[in-house]
Amino acid sequence: VEQGDSLIRAGIEAMTSREHSKSLELLTRAKTLAEDQHWHSQHFLALNNMGANYYAMLDYGEALNYYLEAYTLAIKELGPSQEMVVLNNIAILYLGDKDYDKAREYLEKAYTLAKNTNNKKKIVHYAVNLGLIYNEKRDLESADRYLQEALRLTDENPTVLTETKIALADYHYLKGDYPQSVAYINELLPELEKAGFEEYRVTVLLILSKIYWAENKLADAIKIAGSALSQPVNLDSKILVYKHLSDLYATNQNYLYAMQAKDSILLFQESLNQLKNGRLYETN
Repeated sequence: VEQGDSLIRAGIEAMTSREHSKSLELLTRAKTLAEDQHWHSQHFLALNNMGANYYAMLDYGEALNYYLEAYTLAIKELGPSQEMVVLNNIAILYLGDKDYDKAREYLEKAYTLAKNTNNKKKIVHYAVNLGLIYNEKRDLESADRYLQEALRLTDENPTVLTETKIALADYHYLKGDYPQSVAYINELLPELEKAGFEEYRVTVLLILSKIYWAENKLADAIKIAGSALSQPVNLDSKILVYKHLSDLYATNQNYLYAMQAKDSILLFQESLNQLKNGRLYETN
């Protein structure tokens, strides 16, 4: 068992360092060993983390295959703890692909399992994610229900507090309650100065920029969106910011800058496609 655990730990470390080929090699060895020895927990961990590697490489189809294999194993040989973990991962995959109905379907299954086993640490995590999904679906009544539950339970899982506040800032913006949204944003921004929080910071800055836009403060909206662009974030986030900037410039009748922002979107989209294809090739 120790040999399998050691391979999985090394595989996760490599994945964290974005050495995906190395990680997949180590996890494949762990998977083979676990299958031969009937070590179900190690087999599950290997499959789940192989799915996480493919998700990080933006190969959602291959990620889903490994997640579903892990889910089948969890149902047959393990239990609700493993089931809910992989259900949440599948939901996040669909959320990344903007398929909100599928994301909700899988996440509600994970949430129900967490409720049934009274796993409060997981309940708060899944409640936040459900709040985010319902924000995206503009079902604000459902979003509020889950986010308030998450807020009540953040003592059980303090690491989720930042995500909860971000989701609440977005919820209040969507509701049109701009002062409450800004209050959350002002609370969050100092926390998000730390390394590793850049993606969260861009999300919050985008919400703030949208609020300024709604209040017809276009210069402020453009300035905040520009500061979001300066963050070292992934291509998906950059594309979102440029789409927002393009809309701002068009509203401001600055059509030259609007077109330049659209050119940047095309450039980053092409880079993203090349990145996906390159990683697929490397993985194969």
